[in-house]
Amino acid sequence: MITYTSIVGGKDTLRVQPESKYPYVAFVDGIDQYIEPWELRKASSIFVSPRRNAKIHKILPHLFLDTKVSLWIDGSVQLKKPPEDFLPFLKNYDIVFMKSGPGCIYDEAENIKKSKYEDDEIVDEQVRYSLKRGIPKHYGTYSPRITLMRHNAKTKEFSERWWAEICRGSSRDMLTLKLAAKDLPVRIGTFDFNEDRDSEFIRIYDHLK
Repeated sequence: MITYTSIVGGKDTLRVQPESKYPYVAFVDGIDQYIEPWELRKASSIFVSPRRNAKIHKILPHLFLDTKVSLWIDGSVQLKKPPEDFLPFLKNYDIVFMKSGPGCIYDEAENIKKSKYEDDEIVDEQVRYSLKRGIPKHYGTYSPRITLMRHNAKTKEFSERWWAEICRGSSRDMLTLKLAAKDLPVRIGTFDFNEDRDSEFIRIYDHLK
């Protein structure tokens, strides 16, 4: 098991995490100060967009990590329990995401536009494309702020389809995740905690940028 994150462009800072028998890996571009317990690795720099340079590590962990199980945590997340305490959530699944409330990707699209996280034209095109691909409204969604994943053939196919969707249209994870999983045999579950700022398992901070 490896717990990992990626911080590019100063969006977040590395946070102290609980002691674990498993390693922590951070893909970074400009953090010089070593922070326990992270092992620092150089982040991708092949894209003009810092978001995509960080996101490629998040979406395609099988290209960067030699492990059977990975736990992705956003730079805004501090674990309150060691990574091994999350493993029981994976018992019946290939991937486990966080719950994201009662909305769907179309509600998320409106939130993204209101918050100016991405150009309206890109978001609107992604909405049209998702409807054309058969993603219904009120279908729910997941939050990949934390992602627990088995590394196997099914999740590799899912990850590569997810990355292809992100490269095609919107770079926002939650808008493309359902499309990537559509019609695949990958088993997806959710943690039994929501995106609360301070829950039993995690603490979420504001992004620096």
